[in-house]
Amino acid sequence: MPKVKRIAVMTSGGDCQAMNSVVRAVVLAARKYNIETVGIMDGFYGMTYRRPGDFRVLRAEDVENIISRGGTILNSARFDEFRQESVIKTAAKNMKEEGIEALVVAGGDGSFRGGLDLLKYSNIPIIGIPSTIDNDITSTEYTLGFDTALRNTIEMADALRDTCNSHKRCNVIEVMGRNCGQIALMTAIAVGASGVAIPEAPEAFDVDRTIDRMIEARKRGKRSFLVVFAEGAVNTRLTDDEKKATLDAAAESYLADRISGRDLAMIADENYISAFGEQFRTRLQRRSREEFSKYYAETGDIHFKDEYIETKFARFAHVARGGSPTVYDRVTASRMGELAVDLIAAKRGNRCICVHDGRITSMDMWDAINVDSVYRRYRKTGVHDSEAIAKLSPLQKKLYDYRVKLNESLIRSAAALSEI
Repeated sequence: MPKVKRIAVMTSGGDCQAMNSVVRAVVLAARKYNIETVGIMDGFYGMTYRRPGDFRVLRAEDVENIISRGGTILNSARFDEFRQESVIKTAAKNMKEEGIEALVVAGGDGSFRGGLDLLKYSNIPIIGIPSTIDNDITSTEYTLGFDTALRNTIEMADALRDTCNSHKRCNVIEVMGRNCGQIALMTAIAVGASGVAIPEAPEAFDVDRTIDRMIEARKRGKRSFLVVFAEGAVNTRLTDDEKKATLDAAAESYLADRISGRDLAMIADENYISAFGEQFRTRLQRRSREEFSKYYAETGDIHFKDEYIETKFARFAHVARGGSPTVYDRVTASRMGELAVDLIAAKRGNRCICVHDGRITSMDMWDAINVDSVYRRYRKTGVHDSEAIAKLSPLQKKLYDYRVKLNESLIRSAAALSEI
């Protein structure tokens, strides 16, 4: 079989801090096989439109000193049109004309699916490297960027804790993770949060019970609180119809001069228009005012006159994605990139690089996407698809069970180690 002479590397989807480490590793590892590496700019977009400079040869000197940099020197872009057959065929034609014999894709599950779609029309083997801060790819125990995103998130939460304690406040923190609560759970444990809400287990966060415990903790002298919300967490306390009915009733009360505009805005904020974390902030302040007012009336304790839990909302958002990658991310990304090249040189394409039992290895990409699809259905519905699970291979079943048990154990730990 002829040796591979020219490969491409690209970064796709949402960026993460270790993508540059992957690009660097692919370029440097390819040297031992005398393989030329081409960097594709802007992911599948650049592959499709092939503007001048979108396909550029990368040499060792081009990747000097990028291992410590966040983001990606190849840029990244979400390109929904890549689902269209005509677009994929154009990209496949471009890849062939550029002489690309294999492709390394650093990205998430959507990027891997795009790579396999390309395979249908090009026969160019794909190696996927899981690169997403969300740590939400079922086929691997770890995705690149997660450790660095946690570092960033925890540093910001620690800084908020300092000012919270000074001013006797609560800070409600919304962290990234889309529909995966890994960042939220790990952060909650690491900073001693009073509560944590994640999309996978809405029943694990009881709004009113958490508020009750925070009020009792304040009575015992606790000054500051942190409550963590994953960005995909949803408030299941009321249905959409119930929320609308509450808002309609409040609007009628406002028009009849029974409540103020401020009260109307608070009711809308708490029940209808805001993100879950913002709703919680509004409800916590309102309920704590009511409860401490009653407590002062009953006890006469001057410490609780006009008392309430002042609460601020902070959305950390994309700050989590930036910054210099941690040692763990740099080393893991470098080893994954090296393994990707080794697999290509050995003619073992269409693999997903994974971490299994703490070891960097690989598995068939179709199997990786399949087990991820099964777990995502469970994550969305909370119901195990017995028929689909029965069709999983022993490795896929092990990976599925690992994810389920990991989340369950983290939820238990976050509850047990809560500071209220």
